[in-house]
Amino acid sequence: MATDVAEVLAGLPAVVRRGVRLAPGGRRDLLPLGQAVAGLLDAEVEVTTGLPLIATGQLMGRFGIRSVLAGPDGEPRWLPFVDAVICVPSREPAPDAGVPEPGGPARPAPPNAPAPRLLRWSAPAPELGLSENGVARLSNAWQAVATRAGLWVGPSGTDAPLTARPVSVEGPVVEIGRGGDRLDASLWPLLSGLLGRLAPDIRSRTTLHVHALAPDGGRALRGLAAEHALRMISFAAAPAPRPVRRPPAPAGPAAGAHAGAKTPVPAPVPSAPPASTESADAGATAGAEKPVAAPVPSSLPAATESADLDGPPAPFVTEPPETTITSAGGARQVSAPGSPDLTPSPDSPPLVMASSSTPPVAPEPSTAAATAGSGTSVEASASPAPDVPPDPLPPVPAPPLSARPAGLSSAPLAPDCAGSGDGEAGGTAI
Repeated sequence: MATDVAEVLAGLPAVVRRGVRLAPGGRRDLLPLGQAVAGLLDAEVEVTTGLPLIATGQLMGRFGIRSVLAGPDGEPRWLPFVDAVICVPSREPAPDAGVPEPGGPARPAPPNAPAPRLLRWSAPAPELGLSENGVARLSNAWQAVATRAGLWVGPSGTDAPLTARPVSVEGPVVEIGRGGDRLDASLWPLLSGLLGRLAPDIRSRTTLHVHALAPDGGRALRGLAAEHALRMISFAAAPAPRPVRRPPAPAGPAAGAHAGAKTPVPAPVPSAPPASTESADAGATAGAEKPVAAPVPSSLPAATESADLDGPPAPFVTEPPETTITSAGGARQVSAPGSPDLTPSPDSPPLVMASSSTPPVAPEPSTAAATAGSGTSVEASASPAPDVPPDPLPPVPAPPLSARPAGLSSAPLAPDCAGSGDGEAGGTAI
C-alpha cells in the first residue's frame, strides 16, 4: 500500500505535494504508512492523528480544524492531544535516486525510520500549559509530555516516546515511567492533580498504563484510578532477568578422556592359605610333593595327617576346646565336653592323637623280636633319634574356640608294643 500511495504522490506537482496530508479514514493508525511513504519519496510527509474536522476544541470556545477520533459508527469519541506529526525520511542514502515514476518500481522503505516531529498539539487542560515541544512541567523532578496516544509522565529531562504506543479510538492513554525504572511516592499527588484537570468525559475514557516499578506494588496507583473514575489501569510485565553467563569449564586434552571413564576397582586377591603340616612318619614316601590345602573361608590351620590312618575319619564337630585324657593302658585320647565317650574297648587298640601345635615324630622301629603264638611283642633297645631342628613354618593364627581342627582321626597312630625282657611295664612307643 505504501508503494501505491508513493506513486500517487510522485505524480503530483511539487507545490501540491508539499501540502498533502495523510488522514485516517478508519480505525487504522497511519503513522507506519506515513514513515514508509516518506522513505520512498525522500521527502517529509504530514500525518494527522484523526480525521480533520471542525471542532470546538480551541481555546476561548473558537471553532477550528482539529483531528477527531471517531468510532466504528462514525460518532466522534475524543480529540487527541497531538493533532499532526511530520514523518521525515531516513538520512541513509536511498538505493535508487530520483522520484519513482508513475507505474514504475518504487524504492524500498528504509529499515529504521526516524521518529516523527511534532507539528500541532494542544493542552489536555486549559490550566496545563505545554511548551513548544509539548512538555508540561509538573515539578522539578517530574514532567508530562503530549503523545499521539495521550500523555507520558516521567522524570524531567527524559525524552518521551512520542510514537511508542499506537492511537486508540477508545480514549487517551496516560503512560507512567519506563520499563525498569522505579517510581517515587512524590509522584502520587502530582499525578492526582493532573488527572483532576482533565474534562470528566476525557477522564472517563482514560487508561492508566504503568511501565515502571511501583514501590508499593501499585496500590497507590490503583487508588488514584478509582478516585478519578478512570476507564482502567494496567501494568506492564516485569522485564525478564538477564541470564548469568557462566565461565566456560577448563578444557584440556585429558578432559575428554576422563569424562566418562570410571576409576578401576582392583579385584580382591585371596590370601594364601597356610601350608599343610607334613608328617615325619618313616612310612611316608620320600620325594613326594607336599599336598596343598584348598582355601577355606576362615583362617584355620590345615589338617595334620598321621602316618598310618587305618580307620575312618572322625566327623567334624564344633565343640569347646579339646581335652587330653590318658587311658589306663597309657594311650592318649582326645575328647571334648559333651562329645561321646572315646574310651577304647578292650578289643580295640588305644588311640593316640597328635597335638595340633607340634607335629608328631613317628618312632623309627629297630630290630625287634616277637614270640610266635604268645601274642607278646618284645621291644628291642632302640637308639634314640637324633635331634633334628624342624623346618621353619609360617606363623599360623590360632583357631577360634568354637571350631575344632579338621582332619583328626580316631585310628591308632602307633602300635602298642610290650616292654623289654627286663619285666618293665609295657607302654606305648611314640
